Amino acid sequence: SLKVCISKLPPHTSDEWVNQLLNVCGKFKDWKRFRAANGDPKDGGIADFQTLEGVFTSSKFINNLEIEKDGQTYTLLAKLLKKQ
Repeated sequence: SLKVCISKLPPHTSDEWVNQLLNVCGKFKDWKRFRAANGDPKDGGIADFQTLEGVFTSSKFINNLEIEKDGQTYTLLAKLLKKQ
């Protein structure tokens, strides 16, 4: 499995912005945002990468990346998902 859980995104972060961030790490197949029961986007999701390089780059680059938005600092988390 080449999936990474990305979480702790700032509120109202667009999927387009996340896609750009993931593209910096490597080629990825898909980004699936977690959603609340009412359909609103949550603060994370699952990125499915095409290569191990993308997985490792994302875990190094995105994990603990600090994003400033609306005067607040958010620290992103990236965690490799183990194959079930």
